[in-house]
Amino acid sequence: MREGTALAFAHGLSIHFRLIEPRPDMDVFMIAPKGPGHTVRSEYLRGGGVPCLVAVEQNPSGNALEIALSYASAIGGRPRRVIETSFREECETDLFGEQSVLCGGLPHSFSRLMRPWSKPATRRKWPISNACTR
Repeated sequence: MREGTALAFAHGLSIHFRLIEPRPDMDVFMIAPKGPGHTVRSEYLRGGGVPCLVAVEQNPSGNALEIALSYASAIGGRPRRVIETSFREECETDLFGEQSVLCGGLPHSFSRLMRPWSKPATRRKWPISNACTR
C-alpha cells in the first residue's frame, strides 16, 4: 500500500490480536455496523441505518476519525447512531456475544434448566433446583 494510505476494518479481531500489523504511517480505523449485511443494506435503502461502532487505532494524518465517520455516514450510521469505541472493546464484546449468547453458553444453559420440565413423568415440585446442582 502507498505511504499515507488509510486502512479500514469492519471488525476489531485482526488488529486486536495482531494478525495484521499496519505500518506506522497508515491511518487505521474501524467502522463496525451492529447488524448483518442484509439489514445494513435494507435500512440504508429505506433511508434509515443501523448503529455503528467507530474506532481509531493509528492516526498519523490526524484525520482518521473524520474518515471513519464519513464511512459510517455513507452506510447509514448517522451521528445519532455512531458510538466511539476501541478495537479491543469491539472485538471482545462481539466475540463474547457470539460465543456465549448466540451460539453457545446461554442457549445450552437454558436447555439444561428446562430439561426436567420436558420429561413427561417428572413429579418434582422444584426441578430447577436439581438442574442447578448438577
